Amino acid sequence: LDAAATRLQGVVLPGIGEVPVQLVQALPYILTVILLAGFIGRAIPP
Repeated sequence: LDAAATRLQGVVLPGIGEVPVQLVQALPYILTVILLAGFIGRAIPP
């Protein structure tokens, strides 16, 4: 993850602009929250 953050530092994506390193570092946490929200939404309460 550190290597990806370093590699993407200062990279300009077409249509998006420069990618902030903080976004790359927060991506695993964001994906975890989205996945957990999907599993909780499908849970059947007792």
